[in-house]
Amino acid sequence: MKRSIFSLLSAICLLTALSLFTACQKSNSGSKGSTTNPLGGTSGSTDYVKSITTVAQTPNGTDTGTISYTYDDQNRCTAEISGDTTYYTYSANTMTSTEGMYVTTYYLNGSGAADSAHFVVSSPGYSLGGYTFPPTTSTTVFRYTYNGSGYMSRFDMYQQTPDGDSLEDTRLFTFTSGNLTLVDDVTAGMNTTFPYTNQTTSTAGTAPDGFLGADLGVSGSSLIIFGKPNTNLVASIPSAVGTMSYTTNFTYTLDGQNRISTTTEKGLPGDQSGSAILYYTYY
Repeated sequence: MKRSIFSLLSAICLLTALSLFTACQKSNSGSKGSTTNPLGGTSGSTDYVKSITTVAQTPNGTDTGTISYTYDDQNRCTAEISGDTTYYTYSANTMTSTEGMYVTTYYLNGSGAADSAHFVVSSPGYSLGGYTFPPTTSTTVFRYTYNGSGYMSRFDMYQQTPDGDSLEDTRLFTFTSGNLTLVDDVTAGMNTTFPYTNQTTSTAGTAPDGFLGADLGVSGSSLIIFGKPNTNLVASIPSAVGTMSYTTNFTYTLDGQNRISTTTEKGLPGDQSGSAILYYTYY
């Protein structure tokens, strides 16, 4: 279910940062396009995620959901399938994600990283109570800056208006030993720090979530478009929902190919047990 863009304005920049440290790709042995791809080799032998199934405990029992991914012959994600399907298309210098009336176009530089993105919501016209409401279109602009080492150093978000782009939010990112350790929320005047495990993984990256302007899944160098990913797997993420603050802690199990097999999340708000387990399968 889609969320209101306005309720997420303060979170989008942080979520973009989270895309940089959910996971890191250290190698890509068994990648799609090699002899081990699903069309020409052993199923489950690549580093590309086929599905992620989340099993969460709630006050009403167990809640289960699965996200599946498809790829083209260039190792690019073409669809993210769950309750809704997000489709990804590519040109020489752009990547576009489409889910219904939500369309995000990423504009890529010569290194394949996104310099900017336009998130467009196109609402059809409708009639209600004798009134006719015309179609509307709104555009949010994301702009990304990278440091000399290839890591994202700044994220700016603008609301597009007839008078030009209006700055809504700015975040500055600090990396230490190859990991994003500090997010400076310039707009809110807040700093957030992040600890890491000593684990790395070969799991390849999934496509960005176009609605959030961020990749909320696994981040690997093969598909990530927000600069270099983190070296290690993140240990915990502090977050806020309304006036409630909480911290989600992560633990991981890796398989014999150093891919993520499961991720356990603890400290989730609204869950009776405060935990969920994510199970990964691969092409």
